[in-house]
Amino acid sequence: MSDTDSSRPRLVSIANDPPDHPAQGPGEAPAAETGPSGRRTIGLLVALLIAAVLGLVTQGVRLQALQRKNSELSGELFTARTALEAYVARFTEVRESIGGLQEKIDELEALVSADPLEPEVQAPQEAAGADPQE
Repeated sequence: MSDTDSSRPRLVSIANDPPDHPAQGPGEAPAAETGPSGRRTIGLLVALLIAAVLGLVTQGVRLQALQRKNSELSGELFTARTALEAYVARFTEVRESIGGLQEKIDELEALVSADPLEPEVQAPQEAAGADPQE
């Protein structure tokens, strides 16, 4: 039976054998194997690294586009604010001018409605300033 046993591979338990790898000392973790499992892990890590770099580049491009759009909108906002301030100043001038015109219109209406044959009535301001002895 020893002939058939020697042709078969001998199965041993790895957990019971002492570490015989030259780079591995007592208490050290086993080194990564470069077998199919190790290659797959390295491939996954490389793929994740490439995906992360592509994501970073994509986000950088989007950030630059958003910064350009922000600059454009800030310029438009400044232009709109400047125009709004100019309109407010112009409407203030118009409002003041209309107030002055309204006073003149009131004076003209009083002049038109006054009867030219009646004696001229003094305004209350003129009457208060007049000397009673005159």
